[in-house]
Amino acid sequence: MLTYRLNPFSIFYVGSTRDYRDLTMAQNGIEGWTLMDRQYFMKLQYLFQI
Repeated sequence: MLTYRLNPFSIFYVGSTRDYRDLTMAQNGIEGWTLMDRQYFMKLQYLFQI
């Protein structure tokens, strides 16, 4: 995850997650860890003052 602080109350985040699965030889003839899914995300947190 990468974080950038715009000011003391405002932050921008960007990152990713990964999902690995341990496959056995019985499943499709493949053995070992393989990447099944990946997600990217970003978030902007900003303080509005009224």
